[in-house]
Amino acid sequence: MKIKTLALAMTLVMPFQMVSADPAADLAGSMSVEAVITKAESEGISAADAVANMVAANPSQAASITERAIAANSSQVASIVSAVVGLSPDSAAAVVDAAIAAAPKYAVDIVTAATAKAPQHSTAIQQAAIARNVDPILVSTASAAGLIT
Repeated sequence: MKIKTLALAMTLVMPFQMVSADPAADLAGSMSVEAVITKAESEGISAADAVANMVAANPSQAASITERAIAANSSQVASIVSAVVGLSPDSAAAVVDAAIAAAPKYAVDIVTAATAKAPQHSTAIQQAAIARNVDPILVSTASAAGLIT
């Protein structure tokens, strides 16, 4: 009886021990950003959380990770930018530049999210967006919305 109970307990616990998402380790293990996000989402982790995990482990790659993540998952652009800029506010302008390069039609959302997380870098964020040929009036409006948020 004890053996059956122990075997049953192990079969219930083992699958949970084997499935543990670690986006930073997956990226270090040479998986692409896109593959890491897909894997993380299949394990119940949002794209933004997966990107945040990768950036926390590789802060110098914040902009490139953001660009590839948004190119693969533009529907979550604001949450991805928010997560990355929240972790690395000093790279806000570079993140905005990369994010707009990947998804220019979401420029307003990108500027708003970045400004909300790094209001002290509002000017640099605006300059990065304008350098990507985003209408200065839209940039100014989005920046103001980020400051209010």
